[in-house]
Amino acid sequence: MSQAFNVAVLGATGLVGQTMIEILEQRKFPVAKLYPLASKRSAGGT
Repeated sequence: MSQAFNVAVLGATGLVGQTMIEILEQRKFPVAKLYPLASKRSAGGT
């Protein structure tokens, strides 16, 4: 059985946060649940 992780990305709407999510996908990191976190000011943005 492979292990999957719950992952929180702070600043998910910013350049670094978006890049981090892309890297997780590209490297097929075992993510059970992704929690993209951002400030209220950038809520709903990508």
